[in-house]
Amino acid sequence: NKRYELLYNCGIQLLHIGRPLAAFECLMEAVQVYHSNPRLWLRLAECCITANKG
Repeated sequence: NKRYELLYNCGIQLLHIGRPLAAFECLMEAVQVYHSNPRLWLRLAECCITANKG
């Protein structure tokens, strides 16, 4: 399903532009399909770290 691929990519872009909370929301949706992708879990952790820094 392209929806989850788009959510994953949107989450990565949001993380890179400094919007970790919005990125987290997108990536959590993508977890439903890509739960075995270790990079997705890494990006979710980055969202949490970045959100707690600011």
